[in-house]
Formats: sequence, C-alpha cells, structure tokens
Amino acid sequence: LTPDFVVIGACGSSEEDNGAVYVFNSHSNNWSEEVKLVPPTTASTLFGYSVAAAGNTIIVGAPGTNNKKGAIFVFTSAKDTHAIDGSRFWTLQAELVPVDAVENDYFGISVDISVNTGDKNNNAVTTTIMAGARVQYTSQTHRTSLYRFEQSLPHEPQWTLVERIVPPLDAIPYSGFGRNFALSGDTLLVSNPGPGTMTSSEENLYVFERDGMPRPQTAAATTTDFNQRREQRNNELSPWMNLLISILILFIIQRVFLRNGVP
Repeated sequence: LTPDFVVIGACGSSEEDNGAVYVFNSHSNNWSEEVKLVPPTTASTLFGYSVAAAGNTIIVGAPGTNNKKGAIFVFTSAKDTHAIDGSRFWTLQAELVPVDAVENDYFGISVDISVNTGDKNNNAVTTTIMAGARVQYTSQTHRTSLYRFEQSLPHEPQWTLVERIVPPLDAIPYSGFGRNFALSGDTLLVSNPGPGTMTSSEENLYVFERDGMPRPQTAAATTTDFNQRREQRNNELSPWMNLLISILILFIIQRVFLRNGVP
C-alpha cells in the first residue's frame, strides 16, 4: 500500500496457476485496476506469495521458483502522462536470487522495501530490499534467514547483495525467525514467533539497527528482547497508572457520598 496505489498478490492455487499480482490506483477518489503483473517464466511459481511497494517500485516474492529455490522480482514504473486515470507503465527491472540459494530454500517467502533519500552529500536515493528464505543448514534442520539488497541511484543502479542476517544462536530451528518482519529506514524488526529459544519458550521480537557506515561496510546489528522492553515500558508507566487509579477511586467515593446526602 502506497499513497498512489495498492498491490495485491494472488500466488495461485494449483501447479498450473503460477500466480499474479494486481495493482490498483486511485484517481479522483475512485479505485481501478491498473495492471496485472505475471511471472516472466513458467518456472516462477508462487508468484505473488509476498509483495511490498514503495515509491515507484514493487517487490514480488516467488518462493516456489526453480525447484523452490525462490526468487524476488523488482518492477519499476513510469507515469503515463497521456493516461487520464494516471496509470503507469510497469516493467521488470531485476530478478534477485542469493548466490547460495539451494532447492527448498523458498527465498522470497517474505519481502519488504524502504527508500532512503537522506544522503545530502551526493543526492543519492538508496533503496533497500529485505527478503526472507528458509536456508538449509543440514539435511535435517533449517532456519529462516534474511537477505539485504541495495540500490543507490544515480550512482549504483545495479542491485547488490549486501548481507545475510541469520537467527540468533539460541533460536530453535523451525522457530520461524524472519518469516514476518518490517523494514523502515535503518531499523529492521524481526519476529521469532515460537517455540522461542533454547532457554525460553517466550516469543521474541528482535530489533536490528544499522550503524550508518557507508557501503560496502557491513551493517552492525543489535538484538533486543521484546518482552524485556515491554516490561521496562510497563515499569515506566506504573506510577502514572497508580495515580490515575487513585484519582478514579476518590471520584467514585465522592459520587457515592453525594448520592447518599453525605456532605
């Protein structure tokens, strides 16, 4: 969802239906279908399983591509100045696959995109793509990992794989690390829905933050347990909550006395 258009994935319900992505735009307060994006090849299966959009870019995950190695497809648009409804021309810009991808990785099961225009030194617009994959470590176990791709216009138009973020060492295999995440600027939130860690059964939310170093310096990351942050937040709010409850109790007692005619 962007201010100008909505992207909806339909990844297909059968082997013959490889999936599609529908783009709807808003013009004069009316929504209409702008385009239907389809896989570039028949090998691109589960196309539309995950989608993300920002600016003039759409990311489509197709985790069933090439014997389930997976892939993500980058579409960009240019506005049609002759179209009354403000439609765009969407073109396939790139197909991204990690160099270490193997069968059953399902790369592209989750995707997100963020555009950063804050570099004032060289007027660069840096676009970051995060994509999840179920990376095989052994023949018996696997853990989901995240891959970060970047493009910096106008200086580096090619998409570059910058790093792979792996689960913490105490994360249990099949725990779903990275299956759901959100990217905004230099902050990445990654869920670890369960069954928790080697030492705890609680669900965790990990926070990764970049240190702002220029490429190709790899990003520094820190992890924070969401439960600890929630407990800290509750402790900070506790005095105010107690004061609010005390005021409410005094108000109720006063109303009761007034109702019974007690001055």
